[in-house]
Amino acid sequence: MLRDLAREPGVLGVEGERFVPARLRVGHVSYLTSLTGLPPDGRLRRPRDQALRPVTLAPQGLTLSRMLAERLGVSPGDSVRVEVLEGKRGVRDVEVASVVDDIFGMNAYMTLSALNRMTGDPGVVSAAELYVDDSTLPALGRRFKELPVIEAVTMKASAVASFLDKIAGLVWVSASVLTGFAAVMAVGVVYNNARIALQERAWELASLRVLGFTRAEVSAILFTEFSIETAIGIPVGLWLSRIVVDLMARSSSNESFQVPAVIEPRTYVAAAVVVVLAALASAWTVRRRIDHLDLVAVLKTRE
Repeated sequence: MLRDLAREPGVLGVEGERFVPARLRVGHVSYLTSLTGLPPDGRLRRPRDQALRPVTLAPQGLTLSRMLAERLGVSPGDSVRVEVLEGKRGVRDVEVASVVDDIFGMNAYMTLSALNRMTGDPGVVSAAELYVDDSTLPALGRRFKELPVIEAVTMKASAVASFLDKIAGLVWVSASVLTGFAAVMAVGVVYNNARIALQERAWELASLRVLGFTRAEVSAILFTEFSIETAIGIPVGLWLSRIVVDLMARSSSNESFQVPAVIEPRTYVAAAVVVVLAALASAWTVRRRIDHLDLVAVLKTRE
């Protein structure tokens, strides 16, 4: 079949894969899943970890997602009983070769040749990944629909376009709204902190003004404390944000997929810039209030 597909006009590369329903059992713990057989040197489909690095499958044995390995309570070197649920429905004890932080689901991978040897079905594939010339996609789509051995055809470009059209737009809207709320909260917290500091120190600042301190000197006393608080708060806030994002990602993960917590450096920079700009705007506003401080009224209020 793979050779026939490779001869189709416009097909530049073909790789086969196989999916075998199976029950993995370790002691009294079992999990119903499917074994995915992939070429060891495949390029069209390779499992990736949470850092999007390609995962190299071991020539022999199972490569399990970390979540599945934790469910079964196994680690590399342990043995898993594999009960195949199709064909000859054999039972084999297979060693766990490696555990990866996979993104999608509770997966169990093997090389295609090792999977076919285990099931006793050499040369069997369930699906084929094709690398084709874009200009031949319409003709190939019509051609594949006519072939009785092909049950379904999925085009990666169409799937990505559909995702961007239906899902990505909602994600961007949600992210924009949350970002707006976060920016407003950051500005509000910084400005409110500056206002409270001025309110609490108003009597001392007014007293210094009466004693002969200039407006700039009085402002410097207040803003030095404010600047130190901001300088300490930014790295602490960025560190806490990472913890919060990790917790949110873990709560969103399930057996179908895991959501990796990915924060790009520019996100940290943008957050820090927002806080710094809010601090500067708050300092400018508070400075204007200091310049127009009614010394007599403030000193009387203290009394």
